[in-house]
Amino acid sequence: MSDININTTLNTTQIVARSRRAQRRRQALIAYAFLAPSLVIFLIFRHLPALASLILGFFDWSMLAPPQFVGLDNYINLFHDAVFWRSLGNTALFTVMTVPTDILISLGLALLINQKLPGMRIFRMAYFIPVVTATAIVAVVWRWLYQPSGLINEVLQLSGLSAINWLSDPRFALPAIAIMAVWKHVGFNMLIFLAGLQSIPAEIEEAAHIDGAGRWATFSSVILPLLRPVILLAVILTTIGSFQVFDAAYVMTNGGPVYATTTLVFYAYQQAFDQYSMGYAAAIAFVLFVIILVISLLQRLILKGDEDVY
Repeated sequence: MSDININTTLNTTQIVARSRRAQRRRQALIAYAFLAPSLVIFLIFRHLPALASLILGFFDWSMLAPPQFVGLDNYINLFHDAVFWRSLGNTALFTVMTVPTDILISLGLALLINQKLPGMRIFRMAYFIPVVTATAIVAVVWRWLYQPSGLINEVLQLSGLSAINWLSDPRFALPAIAIMAVWKHVGFNMLIFLAGLQSIPAEIEEAAHIDGAGRWATFSSVILPLLRPVILLAVILTTIGSFQVFDAAYVMTNGGPVYATTTLVFYAYQQAFDQYSMGYAAAIAFVLFVIILVISLLQRLILKGDEDVY
């Protein structure tokens, strides 16, 4: 009798397990069915063009004649192209100027507005408004500010300093765009850091204060380590955005003066739509993709420390 009960229990357990697996499969199928339209659109308009761009890098195509296979000629020509190396250097310098500045300012703003004081919601909204404003509009406004008779030079002259040709001097054109880019993007990282700060339990900070830790010790030894994943995300996203800068350089300086603000994306655009060299532009885009991938992986390795990065 006991054997029969045991067998009955095992059969019931197996039936329940199969029923649960079938239910999970049905739920997964329903989820995929709802996601399928978006996934198909994402595949068509994102991954297929990326794959086509990779293939196009091996062809010479001016859009006026059929593509001709040239193998690695486009990539070989890149290594002998002085403008390509100049644009790569400009992009790297722009990233170095913007990423650390953006991260530090946005973290400081997040710490400031993470206070339970009246009116903080207004400040959060005010700092985020530039993020949702079109870059072209922001660039036009900042181009006016950077004019020889613009507001920035007037402030400098009132302070006893000489005016600067921000957008026509090769020494200042790229830093001028970097300043604008940081101003526009800092609110995005501020919200990321603010979400990270608000996810830290208050009991942890209270325990640190009870143990005698001051504000700096609490921040450096408690808050900052807990924000490590958030910092990793912000650094990677900001770096990727910096390497893809285009519209600000296009609107404010058109890549000048003397290629001082020509970035990789801007140079690829010129090759594609000014020189009609689509294969060469595709090769530049693929090199940019590889650079961003390598830098993102290196940042992940460095910022994650001893943690498993895969």
